[in-house]
Amino acid sequence: MPYEKPSQDDLKSKLKTLNAVFYVVLFIWLAFIGFIISELISGGEETTSLFIATIPIVAILIVLSRIKSKIKKEID
Repeated sequence: MPYEKPSQDDLKSKLKTLNAVFYVVLFIWLAFIGFIISELISGGEETTSLFIATIPIVAILIVLSRIKSKIKKEID
């Protein structure tokens, strides 16, 4: 089967979807960081494990941004 290149409209719709997912994950990450900082300020429990829990979220953001940049290159 020959590889068919996706159309510009398909790529633009994928980019819009990825942008939405990216910004939702970014908002969740920022809210989580805000929660961690508020726990840190209030002198609450140990926050090290909470900071470690943000690593997968950052990894997802990095992967999504790389995919977005590849799609943008395909569009241009």
